[in-house]
Amino acid sequence: FSQVVHFLTVAPPLYDFEDVIQERRSPPDMLRTNVVEMAKDSQLTQVHAEPKNRDVSSSFSYQSHQARPNSRLGMEARLALFLALLLLCVQPGAAKAEIGANLARALVEKAGIFEPEMARAAGGVVDVPAVNIVAFFPPFVFTDQMLDDELGGYFNQVNLYNRKRRRFVVERLQEHAEKTQASFLETLNEQNITYRIYYSANAIAVDDVPITTVADKGFQSAADLLYLQLNNLAVVDGIDVNGTKATSQIQGEPENHLQWVGVPEVWSMGYTGHGTTVGVVDTGANHAHPALKHSYRGSQGNNTYTHDYNWLDPHDFTATPHDPIGHGSHVTGVVVGGVDRMTGAAPDSQWIACRGIGANNSGTLEGYIRCNEFLLRPTNLNGDKPKIWLGADMTSNSWACSDCQKEDLLSSFDALKAAGVAVVAAAQNSGPACSTILGSPGIYASVFTVGAQNVASNLVAAFSSRGPVFTDGLARIKPDLVAPGVNIMSSVGTDQYRFASGTSQATPIVTGAIGLLWDAVPELKGLLDLTYGFIEENAQVIQTSECGTRTESPNNVYGHGGLNIYKAVTNAIKSVRGQKCYSCLKPCFKLTGQKQQRCQQACDDKVCTRCGKKKRA
Repeated sequence: FSQVVHFLTVAPPLYDFEDVIQERRSPPDMLRTNVVEMAKDSQLTQVHAEPKNRDVSSSFSYQSHQARPNSRLGMEARLALFLALLLLCVQPGAAKAEIGANLARALVEKAGIFEPEMARAAGGVVDVPAVNIVAFFPPFVFTDQMLDDELGGYFNQVNLYNRKRRRFVVERLQEHAEKTQASFLETLNEQNITYRIYYSANAIAVDDVPITTVADKGFQSAADLLYLQLNNLAVVDGIDVNGTKATSQIQGEPENHLQWVGVPEVWSMGYTGHGTTVGVVDTGANHAHPALKHSYRGSQGNNTYTHDYNWLDPHDFTATPHDPIGHGSHVTGVVVGGVDRMTGAAPDSQWIACRGIGANNSGTLEGYIRCNEFLLRPTNLNGDKPKIWLGADMTSNSWACSDCQKEDLLSSFDALKAAGVAVVAAAQNSGPACSTILGSPGIYASVFTVGAQNVASNLVAAFSSRGPVFTDGLARIKPDLVAPGVNIMSSVGTDQYRFASGTSQATPIVTGAIGLLWDAVPELKGLLDLTYGFIEENAQVIQTSECGTRTESPNNVYGHGGLNIYKAVTNAIKSVRGQKCYSCLKPCFKLTGQKQQRCQQACDDKVCTRCGKKKRA
């Protein structure tokens, strides 16, 4: 008994878990720890969380010492076990079952520890905790040459090309997933474990798996299985729209953030985002808000709506769009908002939404992946009968998962790029320090990452995260661009408007700008390198020596500079319309289906072939 008291009250803990819980100062890699590593020290008796990278510069306290079987217990858990043992000594048998089960759960919840042998020693009945996991398999890698070989013959038929491209990407991903997941699925089926397959990330989600099963070598030994990850991750970047409420109404007047980047000038040319669809991944959206209902793709007029193929809630599976937090409605309004107040850059773009962020600003790996697949190939509310032609042209992501490993979401976002979907993401709000763009998806090369600019000073906002990004060992320059992100007016609630600041607000401005560019020059739709190139080359260059030695553009503070969509659209039109085939093809882009195909076939094939070669070069 004296030895038990000693290790419970004296032996130093490896981590001060209670401090982590109270101060939320856990190192990123601790929360990222995959369950294979959690289980590596024991097959049946012990599972504990341990960070893969021990950073001595972190504010998280780490003490090196040889771990004893129970040395990873936090002080609160030790005292709880001590009291339980004491109670058992005084009143034998009085609390065996309840204390054993509750203790095991408490250890898992607070410290990521499960030690059933200790619970048995205390006379308790072991209630094995379960976890939700995502199993990842090798990704499928698309190349430009692969896409050209498969789809080159459709290059001059923009909508047909993009539809076939998207279908080609989805089919290849599904074939690859079926091949590489077979062994693991056999294991799951043998154990009667239910699961959900996700082709874009080549992943399988499984709920309520006992940690003893996860720790079993047989469970981990499936062919092609890369790793297992916990499926409960938090959104780190702040989600807040509690800014000043707008009281005045300026009918039809573009908000300042739109004027700064040249949006009204593009509108005056007749381009407002027509023919494009944006998918918003956020806290949801209020489809009935006056600023949003006109552009919601599910709007049928007369305040009637259809939500199949237009809305997905992977958290609560609600059948109607909603936004308990308000953040999603705000950013959606910055993309498409109009009517009462002109808050959106592309008011004639249509929007659909996926509620990737649930209660308490939290999300899951599965939720993020499912959102990407929904925007790539929407389904009805039951998740059935996908219609690939209803997929989003661009997605807006004003969030960051800093608890995700860099590989977790990479292949899913790369799949969107391969399909020609423009993915725009926030750079996060952890500035002014350098290398503070740490979360997915803003760290990825395949994503267009946006920082925040303060138009009052024409400088980067202090909170805007900076590059370079080192997560994959490369000093990648990020962000790619900056846009207004301070005191941005947009829609919240049922009919209100508020100011908010953040890279969350800058991101949808750029998303809407892409909609304007694709409205003006439809041939660019899906051609992401060319699209991003026009936006980057026509940005307002802002030099700096911060966060690296590069003073020119691009740099790790402003990227290529401040957004100027009017200049980008003007120069894109000059570049593309200078080609002879445009006058023939122009009327075709406003048509759909067979009418568009007949229109394009009526054009001079030889002239349009030359046009296609120029674009591809």
